[in-house]
Amino acid sequence: MPISLPYFLDGTSLVDSTAVYSNSALTIPAPDGYYSDGINIREQLMGVLLPVQPCPSCGYPCNIEGDLSGDEGEYRMTIDTGILPATTGAIVIRFRVGNAPDGMIVNYDGNVYNEFSSPFFGYLAGAPGGPTYLGNSAPLIPPCTLLGPHTLNVFDWNGSVFIPSGGTNTINVAAGELALTAGAPDDATSWSVLVVPKTAASPSTISLTVYAVCPSTSFLFSIECATKIKKINASTRFETITESYCDASLLNSLYPVRVTGVAPYLGLYDWIFIDPFGDTVAADGYYKTNNVVAPNDTIQVQNGVIIAITDECP
Repeated sequence: MPISLPYFLDGTSLVDSTAVYSNSALTIPAPDGYYSDGINIREQLMGVLLPVQPCPSCGYPCNIEGDLSGDEGEYRMTIDTGILPATTGAIVIRFRVGNAPDGMIVNYDGNVYNEFSSPFFGYLAGAPGGPTYLGNSAPLIPPCTLLGPHTLNVFDWNGSVFIPSGGTNTINVAAGELALTAGAPDDATSWSVLVVPKTAASPSTISLTVYAVCPSTSFLFSIECATKIKKINASTRFETITESYCDASLLNSLYPVRVTGVAPYLGLYDWIFIDPFGDTVAADGYYKTNNVVAPNDTIQVQNGVIIAITDECP
């Protein structure tokens, strides 16, 4: 795994530098070896950097939390999620934006993930294939124009902070990417949650990008290692509450990722899956379970998220 230490470049980024140094005066060459910015890798040999090559597996370790408070920009992360022995399971990503809108998109194994569950509003997602912008729909002070083109400075996560890459990227924010809410989607004690299924040991790296298009922004993130979800007992799905509902046995298994719930209990807006990888959400409907606070006994699921917890079988 990579070791993050303070190194110094004679260029603006790893890509356009000729050498890596151990001191800011650029008089002590760093030891020969491989150096990465999380996206690119270069070998230094006899104090000289060799040509750039892609870095397919140089992600920083998972089970991390990080934050950013600064200017608009494109903030990129490459994370290794396959820490032995738990190399498969659900990758749980928690995102906290508060009021100022920020967009996140997650790429893993050729697939794009952008569906969140907010602790206050439940299921939130932009159009498939693009980022989802979370935040308060109320006008910001100073004003921020979300829709349209934005040219952003690019920053890369180095394991502890975001560092300038030296490049820029122009994006276009479309209306379908906005999932703004009448109030912040989370607060200082809660997170919006996105789940990525990892059903095989390889590939192990996941890429996340946050687009901050407003003049000033602040967000926090948490990325967990892939871990199989613990099951709960439940009934099969019911489209409606019928006379036979309360007689249903709890022989079915569901797999929750908690958003507001505290184990072993479920909470409003928790994710509900039918497998331990978080690959397939539970179908819309009603499920009887004993993992809710009494006297409640029923969860109603929509878009894979609990939208109601009720007492149907007194």
